[in-house]
Amino acid sequence: MKKLILICLTAGVVLTGCSGGTENVSAAMSHIAEGSLKEAEDSLEAAKQNKEDAQLIERAEGILCMSRGEYEEAIPHFEQALAQSPGRVGDPEIDISYYLMSAQEKTGQLDEAINTCSAIIGMRPQDAEACFLRGQLNIKNDLYDDALRDFNRAVDLKGSDPDMYLRIYEFLNENGYDEAARYYLNQAQKLNGHFSDYQKGKMAYCAGDYELARDYLEKARMSEEEGVILYLGRTYEALGDYNFAASLYRTYSEKHPEDAQILGQLALCSIAIEDYEAAMEAVEKGLEVGDEGMKKSLEFDRIVILEHMGNFEEAKKQVKDYVKAYPDDEAGKKEKDFLTQWDRFGAD
Repeated sequence: MKKLILICLTAGVVLTGCSGGTENVSAAMSHIAEGSLKEAEDSLEAAKQNKEDAQLIERAEGILCMSRGEYEEAIPHFEQALAQSPGRVGDPEIDISYYLMSAQEKTGQLDEAINTCSAIIGMRPQDAEACFLRGQLNIKNDLYDDALRDFNRAVDLKGSDPDMYLRIYEFLNENGYDEAARYYLNQAQKLNGHFSDYQKGKMAYCAGDYELARDYLEKARMSEEEGVILYLGRTYEALGDYNFAASLYRTYSEKHPEDAQILGQLALCSIAIEDYEAAMEAVEKGLEVGDEGMKKSLEFDRIVILEHMGNFEEAKKQVKDYVKAYPDDEAGKKEKDFLTQWDRFGAD
């Protein structure tokens, strides 16, 4: 089935499917966005009864599964959605393939995720985002040379835009590839172009020139460009002003409560200034957003906050669940070992 889907994506094989209305499917997607998963399930059942668009139903079923953390169960829904292509491969199929790739990655099926991403690139060879994502997958799959080829292709497609260089820098830096990360940062700094204050600030921040980064990012602050507050806050953290960084994050999150990354950063700042109640509030709000990319770090932060608050009984419960969910996470294992040595886990 997977091979068939990939062949269809890369070669444009005609598939057949049925189409109908979308009212209940649209309602289901709105419910998923709101976190109302039971209502989404009911809407999808109504969509099936009314014989609405089969491809959109399968897509929504897959996204619903992912919202529940059921990534393995999501995969066949996305595969079926691709099999319902109405005679051509277009934007809907590319969109579904991105979801499929994400679910495969979440379940550790890195080879399959890379193949799916390769299929997207086969259909969209100028898709810089797909090249970047395949580079990330190749790093996770220990295919370093393949990753660099993808990253180089991604920056070539973006031309003089420094943002892709900086994304690659941050990813490689976070994963321990310091020398390679520095190369992409240096290349970004060599670019000639009319960069925004935000872009200049990001480059200065990544280069460790925090005072220069602050100056540029403060100028960019009024633009309300996405990401400015995150980098500005991080800059103030790097300069040691955690209180001001926390106030930036808090003010921003009041206007943008759906930004789990800002809430996660607010939690870390609050921990640094020992305001553990504020930190816990930020974590809980972040988890309510349902951002899968932030879920792991927020759950870990919650354990740390519980320890600081002296609530070891709840901390031990949370860390056991965390280690079960993320068995390869070394930080989680250390937290469990720390609590275990104080004999708080009993026979477990």
